[in-house]
Amino acid sequence: MTDFKRAHLRGILEEKMQEGVPMSANMILCIVRKMLNWAVDNDYLQANPLTGMTRPHTPAAKDRVLSDHEIKTFWTVYADPNARERLPLSTAMALRMILVTAQRPGEISDMRWSEVDEDWWNLPADRAKNGLAHRVPLSTAALRILKKMSEIRCSDYVFPSTRYPAIRGNSMNESTLSAAVSRQMAFTPLPWFTPHDLRRTAASHMASMGTQPLVISRILNHKEGGITQIYNRYSYDKEKREAMEMWGEQLEKMVGC
Repeated sequence: MTDFKRAHLRGILEEKMQEGVPMSANMILCIVRKMLNWAVDNDYLQANPLTGMTRPHTPAAKDRVLSDHEIKTFWTVYADPNARERLPLSTAMALRMILVTAQRPGEISDMRWSEVDEDWWNLPADRAKNGLAHRVPLSTAALRILKKMSEIRCSDYVFPSTRYPAIRGNSMNESTLSAAVSRQMAFTPLPWFTPHDLRRTAASHMASMGTQPLVISRILNHKEGGITQIYNRYSYDKEKREAMEMWGEQLEKMVGC
């Protein structure tokens, strides 16, 4: 361990960059640096040789929206539930659910069956990122995903952990989704995207189909500011469902379902 130098890791990171999986390179650096920090804290090393080492990849600005062709590739290759040797069913369906519902990856990965009420998903405030309870209409496309997941139901989590789900009954970690997207790029490269970009993609396509900005904001569960938030208590459930159904139908046409 005392002989370890930056050069030992740099070759691995460069290899990952050449393979087209830049976020994997970033994650490797992060993990090894944490390991060496632990070694310093426990007196195995005097200093961490990776301290201050620059990440090999700097993510682009968060404005990525997948095109129609990219959506089809994502759906039929990246999140193919039949390609079990590359991606567990739970992971593939969770990624698809982000695109279908436009909800946050972390909220999707922790989704519970007890929160599903027929064709509604009632996200409680303590699990919502912004602390606001959220009522999500489940389109026909979303219900198809839930039906698929019900076939392997082993706990209250809709998308159980891919590690010992039947024993531990844990939810999927949000980082699992990001890592899965990175790995899939080795099979069918696409311009870099993240699970959160799927949420942005869904919202952008809804806007292109004529959905009003306020309705999209309610679907995304964004906070409203000013006096409007205090006085406008209308739920927009009807408008949200119409938008979600329209997007679900358009998405399924796009991917050839």
